[in-house]
Amino acid sequence: MKSLKLANCVLKLPPTFKGFSRLVKLNFLYVNISSEMCELFISTCPLLERLSLRHCSNFDSLEINVPNLKFFEFMGTFESLSLGNTALLAEISVSLLSWEETDSDWVKFFHSLPAIEDMHLDGSFLESFAAENVPERLPSTLNQLKALALSDVCYSNLDHVSWALCLLRSSPNLHKLQTSILNITPVQDPVVEFLQAQDFSKFSLNHLRKVKIRHFSGAEPEMHFVKILLAHSAVLEKMVILHEQEMSSEKGFAVVKELTRFPRASSKAELIVDVTPSY
Repeated sequence: MKSLKLANCVLKLPPTFKGFSRLVKLNFLYVNISSEMCELFISTCPLLERLSLRHCSNFDSLEINVPNLKFFEFMGTFESLSLGNTALLAEISVSLLSWEETDSDWVKFFHSLPAIEDMHLDGSFLESFAAENVPERLPSTLNQLKALALSDVCYSNLDHVSWALCLLRSSPNLHKLQTSILNITPVQDPVVEFLQAQDFSKFSLNHLRKVKIRHFSGAEPEMHFVKILLAHSAVLEKMVILHEQEMSSEKGFAVVKELTRFPRASSKAELIVDVTPSY
């Protein structure tokens, strides 16, 4: 057996469990399983390349140690996440369903992704790292990263913005950026002041070609972020900004007018502003 999907069940492994020596793809959906049992199951699948854990029971400390793993998707909650022996991992997606500060070590987490090409992280996962430890850039550069997706990011949240900039600074070969904005209204001034105080003289996204932003509200921090991207993406081909439907036509017109006035490092950059689809 090379592929296995388990859904809506309780899984307890017997003492005689020896795993699946030929399993390549494993998908758990709404599976009630302990961290220890999950780790044991995974460790007995030496050829595993694709692993998806979605809406499973709350994990405490989850360690993924799979040498052949190339794809990992997680959606749920955990107290800590550790990646080990994942040198081949090329695609990862992590979404926390509820925010809580975790014991995950961000230095080790990103250091465990030397071959990562496609990465999706949500705002809750980024915020779960200790805020005071957000660096300007990662100690281990993400040289292979080509596509970055940041979902449910609040650009009025200093932690979220700090991590977004950190990841951009640490991804010199990024080709594609997607972000969806979580529109809540905390105090925006600290974020604006933070962005204005940043030194972007050496900040460049020399390979970034496509940007897509969903649920754009036109708030000042969001406008600053777009301005930064346009000013430092020399080969940008297209930026698509999908704004909120509840934006008034007057406000929408003013936002579009301001966006089109932002300086662009790329003379070929096409700016498209439209309404966020309802689906």
